[in-house]
Amino acid sequence: MEVRPLREEEKEPFARILRDAFVTEPGFVNQWMERAILEDMRGLFDDNGRLISGLRLLWHDVWLGRKKVRMAGITNVATPPEYRRKGLLKNLLREVMRQEHEKGINVSGLYPFEFSFYRKFGYELAGSVQRVTVKIPAMADFRSQSKGQWTQCTEEDWPRFKALYDRYCVGRFGRMDRAIDTIWKRSVMTSFDNGNYIPLTSYIWTDESGQDRAYIIYRMKAKASNEWDRDMRVREMVWVDEAARHEIYAFIANHDSQAESVIWNTEPGDEVYSLLANPRAATIEHEAGYMLRLLDVEKGLAERAWPVLEANESAAFSLAVRDDVLDWNDRRTYRMAARGEQVEISSQAGTEKAGLSCDVRILAQLYAGYLSPVHAARLGKLEVRSGADLVAAQRLFSPPGQPAAFMNDWW
Repeated sequence: MEVRPLREEEKEPFARILRDAFVTEPGFVNQWMERAILEDMRGLFDDNGRLISGLRLLWHDVWLGRKKVRMAGITNVATPPEYRRKGLLKNLLREVMRQEHEKGINVSGLYPFEFSFYRKFGYELAGSVQRVTVKIPAMADFRSQSKGQWTQCTEEDWPRFKALYDRYCVGRFGRMDRAIDTIWKRSVMTSFDNGNYIPLTSYIWTDESGQDRAYIIYRMKAKASNEWDRDMRVREMVWVDEAARHEIYAFIANHDSQAESVIWNTEPGDEVYSLLANPRAATIEHEAGYMLRLLDVEKGLAERAWPVLEANESAAFSLAVRDDVLDWNDRRTYRMAARGEQVEISSQAGTEKAGLSCDVRILAQLYAGYLSPVHAARLGKLEVRSGADLVAAQRLFSPPGQPAAFMNDWW
């Protein structure tokens, strides 16, 4: 069997597979295929050249602290029903991961249809979503406290949104770097609804000195039972400081005649109850987010951002990793030593002398900022032979004040 990019004449067969597999609107698949790039699509072909499984690759830069890492995002994974349960997808995924590794990509991510399936390939949950719903009258106490101006924006203003977003992402975990003509245009400033892409409402708040300080992107969504009973659905809100966030909440409060509730997603731990006069007017739900996988442990650790230590401060640990899918990672011990701004990563075969030990899936959670080493050890996911190594790993993977992992984009 062969794994390769699709050819022009193979786009329509792949589209049919996607329409059947995801039971989705034909219009949605058609619009996606119109802008799809052949080089992004991978197919598994049998000996007769027949397409029997496929997926799409999207390469994104993802913020992990103060730096971005290149991630091979996997999506549109589909196999026709007559070819399922034959291990074809396993062959396709293994080969795609190998090819991406050879290209120098050290990290891969995806949104799973089933977590247990992708765990078999070394992927693991790397972020979660906190969904907040607040009755808008409960936000009446938020009133503007700063001189400034909200301005409704058009496509010409999108670079201003990107500049604010890029500033906001530094130091956070899971935020995706976005190009104006792709992600901003297709999935941030618009929403796919009833077979069409509809523009969202977008506002920027500028302070009295003329500096952009916050933005909000949203739409009104009527409930099926009553078109006058609406929710304000926020696609995204971004602020540079707490004063700017207060202005966003005051802006939302001004929509009390247009919607009953406001709904938005944010990172776990982003406190909302404490900001409201009546916390019972809000509900907070949590759901699982995206999955991550290290294609190359040593190189992935080397390209990730790490906290800058004091000049006389140091931290070092050794970690044994098991990876039963990608043998170049398997049963190796990785040592990390940091002093000041310098970080050294090395590895060697064998696991006997490592202070810490885990599966590559658990390492993905540490790497992504989703679990701290101390928490992973408490849950029995990280084996600890050296308490000093655990302290050092905690200092480097999860320093105090680090934001929770949260991705606010889908692919």
